[in-house]
Amino acid sequence: MNVGHRERNLWCLGNAVVAGCWLLTMLAGSAMAEEPVVAKPAEVVGQTYRSLDGKQAVFVASASELEIREGEQNLVCTYKREGDKLQIVVDPQGTTTNQHRDIVAEDSFAITPEGLVNEDGVVFYETTIYQAKRDALVELGADPRHPESFINVSYNLVRGQVVGAYLAEKFPGKRALVVLPPEMPVPGAASAKPAYCSVLAGLKKAMVGVTIIGEVEPKMPAEVKAKFAKAMAGGGVAAYPMWLDVRRLNEALQPYQGRYDLLIFLTMLPGTQPMGASTIPMEPYTKLDCWADDSVKVVLVEGGINKLGRDIVSGKICAVTTYRQQIPGRAWDRFPPADPQEAFGLRYVLITPDNIKDHQNYFSQPTGQP
Repeated sequence: MNVGHRERNLWCLGNAVVAGCWLLTMLAGSAMAEEPVVAKPAEVVGQTYRSLDGKQAVFVASASELEIREGEQNLVCTYKREGDKLQIVVDPQGTTTNQHRDIVAEDSFAITPEGLVNEDGVVFYETTIYQAKRDALVELGADPRHPESFINVSYNLVRGQVVGAYLAEKFPGKRALVVLPPEMPVPGAASAKPAYCSVLAGLKKAMVGVTIIGEVEPKMPAEVKAKFAKAMAGGGVAAYPMWLDVRRLNEALQPYQGRYDLLIFLTMLPGTQPMGASTIPMEPYTKLDCWADDSVKVVLVEGGINKLGRDIVSGKICAVTTYRQQIPGRAWDRFPPADPQEAFGLRYVLITPDNIKDHQNYFSQPTGQP
């Protein structure tokens, strides 16, 4: 055979082998790609899951038994696993506390990356996540000595989140100035976190696209502070619990004039109710400088709203929150559900120009809405 022909044949044969290998590899890869990827079920046996107040825990003892713990009491339950759900099927002991009955009556826990979620949406956290979330709530003012404070701080976060989400949707790209509660020295509370800290944290988390240009905490004037200290030193009740009036707030806001579109109050509007025991007529809140600026909208996250109906209808006040008139007991003694909107609705109501007609009973004066 001619040497040149033999070399050419060998070269062609080699290319065919390579091409065949490549084709087999591609076909194998295609077949593998088409195979469904099945996630490995989360391992829960041997794990302990806790509520953030530390009062309740769920320990999954085996593939068929779990314990619901509160203090010294343990409730042993049989369950069966159905995918990512633990379905409670029996309560062998038959007697337990009301709190335990609440859990058992809900029949099941969903398994999530954070832990177990009961049918009310309350999360029992995996140990590592539990500690991180608990530490975060302490940082925002929850007191480990008072388990109920973890519940209240959690609801405060939700309150801020829902308002922040609303403002982010309605006012993208706008600038906001936040008014904090005025300075009010309280004996023995120097190291305590103010309640507004958790509301503000929720607001900042959710108000994406709205820029907070500053936070204003009106400072108590020296003369008022002296009278306040004198009253407290004498063992009496401080005579100036509501010292912040319209004039003083205008002074505090003056450096920011023309720089904000939203004025967000985490305290009551001055001029909306009597200043402590004072009988001196108050200047109404409508005398605030921002009220004459049509480009500025007002938001009230905290404080009385019963006299603000007409200003909500006009749109000058674009949003207020207040407590629901009827609040279920579970909103006070149990953690809020994981969904912020659901949790918010248990304690609060958000009133805007768009829905004020549905909330006329929150106002002492006619709102002008049909």
